[in-house]
Amino acid sequence: MKTFFQKNAIFLLLVIIAAAGISAPHWYKPNPVRWRRAQPVFFTFYDEVRYDFAHNGKPSDYNIGIAFLGGDTLSEAPFFHKAPDEDSSIAAFQARPMRDKPDIILFTLESLRGWTADIRIGRSCAHFKNLCRLARMGTFFPYGNSVGFPSTEGHTGIQLGIWSHPEKVLATEPYTLLTRSLPDILGKAGYYRVVLDATDPAYDNLMPWFEDWYDTVAFQKSINTDCGISREFNKIYAARPQDRPLFLNWVNVTTHISWLMPPEAHAGPDPADLDDRYWRVTAYMDSAIGMVLDEVEKGDRAKNTIFIAVGDHAMPTGKQTAIQEFTGTASSPDSWTGMWWAGPGIRYGYMDTRPVSQADIAPTLLSLLHLHASNHFVGSDLFGNADSHPVFTIRLREMARLTDRSRLQADMGDSTFAVKYRMSEIPDWDTTHLVNGFITEPQEPVLAVDRDTLRMMRAGLRAWEYVLDNDLLMPKNLSEKKVTK
Repeated sequence: MKTFFQKNAIFLLLVIIAAAGISAPHWYKPNPVRWRRAQPVFFTFYDEVRYDFAHNGKPSDYNIGIAFLGGDTLSEAPFFHKAPDEDSSIAAFQARPMRDKPDIILFTLESLRGWTADIRIGRSCAHFKNLCRLARMGTFFPYGNSVGFPSTEGHTGIQLGIWSHPEKVLATEPYTLLTRSLPDILGKAGYYRVVLDATDPAYDNLMPWFEDWYDTVAFQKSINTDCGISREFNKIYAARPQDRPLFLNWVNVTTHISWLMPPEAHAGPDPADLDDRYWRVTAYMDSAIGMVLDEVEKGDRAKNTIFIAVGDHAMPTGKQTAIQEFTGTASSPDSWTGMWWAGPGIRYGYMDTRPVSQADIAPTLLSLLHLHASNHFVGSDLFGNADSHPVFTIRLREMARLTDRSRLQADMGDSTFAVKYRMSEIPDWDTTHLVNGFITEPQEPVLAVDRDTLRMMRAGLRAWEYVLDNDLLMPKNLSEKKVTK
């Protein structure tokens, strides 16, 4: 007589496979963040219970942390900015003629290393011809930074205007949060919103968010190259509604590791060395950006288009990864990515060496458009205030704070961890090897004067985590709920 296990061997095998791989097909990737998204349901449940047990009350230094981050300690939603005249401002914008409502094209560039794309260096400018072209058309911020790592965190900073969660991945974990994104506000103002993506948004569970944020999610499996989506851009641009301004987010794929050139490039075999591959695929990416710029310049909206280019995050080299214990996880190799702005209202041919953040994009755009809208954006208007402001990167319980090219890093749970760097106002790394020549900035001693700042940084991490975990970005009486699926 066969036992139960013998009779149901195939069924049990399938159950085991499903339990091991449920929730994502990429569980085998050696990435701790990806594992947290792809782990079996039992482990996810265990992590949630453990997390909730450890975070069951407001931190005792909550007010210190909120104040340090620039929030209002007296408000239920400390980072919410109420615009009492929002309805009249939106109505006034909608009533403007089309010539006074600029199109917006946002290039979200996968894994863009800021030290490689630093077009202050002649070789970089020759390599990134079109990013250099954007800089001549507008303002270049060589020290643009992501709010976190990896790509999903970049979208959190760009679209939601907030910092990353210290321990979770907002855009990919089951998470309910009252939010108001930049595309939400632009949609209310009448923009036609398109995300044109060369990689499947479902890969990182971004599709539910994109479907909430945009009128059209333009992704096709057959159009999965940078130049491919630029050709698709031409079609979308020609067919867009003529009575609505365009907000289009162009998201490339070719610079995603392992940096393989698409067959259409006819570039020959991919080099064995990853840095050599990166150098080739970034040139290909740049050519695809040029195709979009060329198409816009042919039309009658060329002088009425705001262009923004920013990396979703950086990408450490092998040497940088090897010294991560020294540099930390919220380090420059993970977050230094650069930023470009061009268009009406933007200073022409200018370079600004202040550290800036993806979180600055949303408030800067609203200011350029003269739109007043309630929001929870934590960044600053880049062109409305010439003063430097603190820039924060958060990753895996660690925070980096940048002010005037000084970078200080702290760990939320380890008061003994501290790293301090200073970035030069001019490139001071090996500019003959632009891909891998940057290892880390010269380290400076952490002085006694830094100890109070480090303490407040740890308080800020705990306070920010509490804000997100308790849904305190917006007042509870508002109804724009975003839920990952």
